[in-house]
Formats: sequence, structure tokens, C-alpha cells
Amino acid sequence: IDIFRQLKETWQAGIIINDIVRRVEEMLGNIAEEEKTSEINKAERYFNELDNARKLADSVILSPGWVEAGSREGVKVWKKCLPKHFYGSSYSCVKAVAEIDMNANDFVDYLMDSSKVTEYNKYSIGRVDIASLDPFTKIVWNKTSPPLTRKNFDFCTLMNVDCRENGSFVITTHATEHANAPILDNYIRSEIILGVTIVEPCSEDPENRATITTVNHIVSPGIPAIVANKVSLKNAIDFLVDVQKAATRRK
Repeated sequence: IDIFRQLKETWQAGIIINDIVRRVEEMLGNIAEEEKTSEINKAERYFNELDNARKLADSVILSPGWVEAGSREGVKVWKKCLPKHFYGSSYSCVKAVAEIDMNANDFVDYLMDSSKVTEYNKYSIGRVDIASLDPFTKIVWNKTSPPLTRKNFDFCTLMNVDCRENGSFVITTHATEHANAPILDNYIRSEIILGVTIVEPCSEDPENRATITTVNHIVSPGIPAIVANKVSLKNAIDFLVDVQKAATRRK
């Protein structure tokens, strides 16, 4: 009788344990499914932000109002005041154009490689990739130490490269948020509201040269707009000049 009782108790305990195991497996499966759904929703959010950034770029780049603002070392710059309903409208939008001694494919690879940023941006403390959404889209965290400021600046940015059928490329950057790029007390979070780099093979020498057009609208809290607007023109030229110098060093 004791043996049968023990067998019965063991059998019942086995049922209970199996039920517990089943429930735990279901719970873990639900958690995994929720996490998967959450990641999908996050990715959709970022791609929606990218689509909106592209629409903004088209409306700003193609619309009139660009005023030539100077040139230096083969780089020409224009500025444009955005309508007051635009976020950060007190900060000018700046366009710069130049030709560089690097073919379009190599230039895009160079610009997308976060480890190379300090080669052409003398104010950069470094840029790291914090998330990859697909082979052409990622989220980066960039830190800079600009002159004449008490604090360093950082940017959390969505970055995408679009390959066109004519051999040109469009790199779109736009401010975003990510858990791996927290707000830091000793940094000022700046925002790239609009960042576009158009890379086109130079018609005269497409294998060795490219025409670069950059368009940027950046909001930098803590810097008066009148100062930021002057600095942004200088920075737009400096960027292409420094990229050209980096391209020459790499030969």
C-alpha cells in the first residue's frame, strides 16, 4: 500500500512539475514575443523618422530662398532662413558644394565608417555605432568639443545611405533617441534636424573624383542663434576642406 501511495504521490508531483514547466515556458515565450514586437515597433518608428527626414530634405533643398554666403578653397556655401513654424527656425540652414579627390563609392564608405570621423573632423571626440537597423541604416552617437564653448556637445543620430541608379548616393542624418545614448550632465545634446550629403561621381573623372553637396540644419542649445549661424557657415566649409585633405593623405 505504501508503495502504491508513493507512486501516486510521485505521479501527482510529476504532473505538477510538468504544469509548472509548461507555464514557465509559456511565460518565457510570451516575454520573447513581446520583446520581438517591441523591437519591430522601434524599428518602424526609426524608419518613419527617416521617411519624414527625407520629405523635409526634399522640401528644403528644392524650394527657393538660398542665398550665396561665401567660398573658400574650392567650397561654396549658401544659407537659407526657414519658415517660423519650423522647429529651430532661428538657426540657418546651410548648403555647401565642392569636388573632392575620392570616388563616390569610397567617399560613402569613408563617411559611414564611424572609426574614421576624427580623420576629417578636428572637433570630434569620437563617433560610435549603437544600433544597426539594416545594412544601410544605423544609429550613431557622436561627441564633439567645439571651440569657445564651456561644455562638449553630443548627437544621437539616425544615419542612412541610399544608393541611386545613376551611381550617386544620398546620406540622410536626423536627430533621434536611443537608450544607448543617454543624456549626459557634462554634454549639451544638439540635434541634426536635417542632414543630407549628396555624393555624385564627377562627370569629368568619375573613377577618382566626386561632387559633394551637404545640407545641414542643426539646433545647438546654449549657443545664441546669431553666433551659431556664423559658425555653421564656417563649419560647412571646414568639413569639405578637411575631407579633401583627408582624401589626399589617404592616397
